[in-house]
Amino acid sequence: MVKESISAGGRRFTQAADTYDEALAKANRNFDEIYSFFGDGTTLGTVTTVDINGGTIDGATIGGATPAAGTFTTLSSTGILDITTNNTAFRLKDSAGTMIPTLSLSASNQLLFGTNSAPASNGDLIFMRASTERMRLDGTGFGIGASAPQQMLHVRNDSAGAQASGMLLQNRSATTGSAIGIAFITTTQDFSDNRYSWFGKELQGGGSNDFIWKTAIGAAPAERMRLSNAGVLTVQSDLVLATTRTPASASATGTTGTVAWDSSYMYVCTATDTWRRVAHATW
Repeated sequence: MVKESISAGGRRFTQAADTYDEALAKANRNFDEIYSFFGDGTTLGTVTTVDINGGTIDGATIGGATPAAGTFTTLSSTGILDITTNNTAFRLKDSAGTMIPTLSLSASNQLLFGTNSAPASNGDLIFMRASTERMRLDGTGFGIGASAPQQMLHVRNDSAGAQASGMLLQNRSATTGSAIGIAFITTTQDFSDNRYSWFGKELQGGGSNDFIWKTAIGAAPAERMRLSNAGVLTVQSDLVLATTRTPASASATGTTGTVAWDSSYMYVCTATDTWRRVAHATW
């Protein structure tokens, strides 16, 4: 409805003024339209939908094909905030004024964080908590506690103490034989091809935990070495000491338990700086 103006009469009464009843009727109709638009017709309420065609907000053109100069300074919501766009991308502008797709939805409804197109300067993806950086993804890798990752995955812990750890792998099963570990593959094969090396922890009877090494080449992984909870190292095949070593004397520097060999003797350090030897011969 077009606004109804109340006429008070023209100069020298050349224009007839509205009567008292006509003026009140026009005022009521104007207020009725306002209350219907911004409320339920009786009480003004919260504006849920406003049709704005053209104009600007904070210098940004409403309905423009491309962003104009200016920014929306505040966008807030006390509930769910739905953002709908025909381009399926939420973009941010970098310091150079380049619009970068930051959060987008692919044609197959995959949620993508970041951009597939490289802008002039690729920024790092940083995760903050309580104003402190916790994780960072840059062109080198993903850093947890490391602001400059040196490998594809770089975990750093600066906490002092013997038990300070950078990574925790957990298998919560209490069944004997349950294991957790890390596998390594150096070919184009995948894990299901059984061509990998694996090491990790395996739960044994009585709650003890053994550390084991396994390898697999086209078959189920086979155990190669095990370090028990009691500190016993078991090797499933040959234990090779590839380098010869000859202690200078029976009192040469040595650590208890060290084994060495040369072409004539086998040497065992039986106590600190105390060596024994035994001759070996062919047969």
